[in-house]
Formats: sequence, structure tokens, C-alpha cells
Amino acid sequence: MEVIADTLGVPIEDIGRRSFEIDDEPGAVSNVCTVFAKSEATALLKAGWSVNRVLAAYCAAMAERVAGLIERLGVEREFFITGGIAKNPGVVKRIEKLLGIKAMETKIDSQIAGALGAALRGRRARHWGRDEAARDGEPGTSARRTGLHPHPLSRCQRSYRPGALAGP
Repeated sequence: MEVIADTLGVPIEDIGRRSFEIDDEPGAVSNVCTVFAKSEATALLKAGWSVNRVLAAYCAAMAERVAGLIERLGVEREFFITGGIAKNPGVVKRIEKLLGIKAMETKIDSQIAGALGAALRGRRARHWGRDEAARDGEPGTSARRTGLHPHPLSRCQRSYRPGALAGP
């Protein structure tokens, strides 16, 4: 998205909003690969597409890719999107439409959720040992054995998939 923002001269924080300022929803672009994205965006502009229509097509493409990953992993009714795309309503709302469910809002900054999960996993590995940190058991299993209380993000940490989802 940063490449498209730079190519089109649109601030990254405006992409989502502007992607809805169109008359009709375009199909998704074929290239979300950074190498080809600039040339395809330029070609669409030369073909008469508005900047907002190009933004909508790239948001749709990103949403289709993410929704496809989510469907392969499986999604629960309560989920939230992590990473930078979570701050792009143009992508998020299209993902929600494709999946037919609404993503949860969270107080945690979506861009640091992955780093937070990795830090918690590392902390658990250091404290409880490598095998314990790697296993996917019931929430709080390790804490019950040691007498410590589970961190409220322990389930989130275990179910995180880069660029996609984490459970509540």
C-alpha cells in the first residue's frame, strides 16, 4: 500500500477513506506485487481511472488476498486484524464484506500486535522453557501449573498469524 500511496501521491492514512469515494466498486487489480503495482497503477490512470478508483481496486485486491488466507486458516466470529492493514478501512471493510462478519475493535495498536505476541512468546520461553512456549494448549495451562495467572493476551499470542488474525 505504501508503494501505491507514493505512486499516486496520496497520504497512506487517506487511502481507505478515499477508496470509498467512487461511483461503483471496481474489480480487484491483478498485481499486488510491489514490482508490478506501480506500472499497473500508472496504466490504470492512463486508461482514465480516477485515483480513488485505483485505490479502491488495490484495497479490494488486498482484501481478497487476506480473506483467502483467513478462510484457509479458519475464522471465529470474534477476530481482529493485525498489522498495518488494520488501520486501512478500505481493506478492513472489504474483508468484512467478503467474510460476512465484522472484525473486533481492540485497544491494542494493530501494528504492534505481532511484536507484542512475539515478545510474550519469548518471555514465556525464557520463563517456562522452550517446549512450553511452543505448544498450543489450553489458555493458562502453563500458568496453572506454575501458580501464575495467565496473561490476558495468551490466546491472542497463540493464534496470531502474520498479517492476518488473532483471536480475542
